[in-house]
This record gives sequence, C-alpha cells and structure tokens, in this order.
Amino acid sequence: MTATPDLRTPQLASPDLLRSVFRQHAAGVAVITAQGPAGPVGFTATSLVSVSAEPPMLSFGIGTGASSWPAISEAEHVGVHILGEHQLE
Repeated sequence: MTATPDLRTPQLASPDLLRSVFRQHAAGVAVITAQGPAGPVGFTATSLVSVSAEPPMLSFGIGTGASSWPAISEAEHVGVHILGEHQLE
C-alpha cells in the first residue's frame, strides 16, 4: 500500500502514517477508484475504516448492484483518495 500525502511523492503507508490519517478522518469522505475494462470507475464512500495498521489494511462498503462493482471487484489495484477539508466543495 502506498500513500501520497503531499500528492508529489508516493511513499509506503507505514503504520504511523495510516494511524495519523485515520485520526483525522473520523467522519470524512473518501473516493474509491479503479481502472475497469471500459475505463476508470469510482464512487464516494463514507464507510471507509482502518482494519489494521500493520500490515496496512482498509475496508469500505460497496453494493453488488452498484455500477462500479464489476470493475472494483476485479481490479488488481484500487485507489483510496481521502478528501481533505480544503476539498469541501
């Protein structure tokens, strides 16, 4: 799992980084994205939770009837974009 806290240089999502992010994400919104066969897909998730800091694991909910589900379920990699307060709009 990698993280790009400053959007410039990806870094490994260390347990400390993951804990730091989730301390500030108590009721935030995340955008989950993946590359599907027909192009990129994504959805907003308010159900994002940290499952484990070491190894870093996250959990989110998506309905099997969602239009993004087929691509998300088969994707090799899924992006989790945690929105900041400055992205309120």
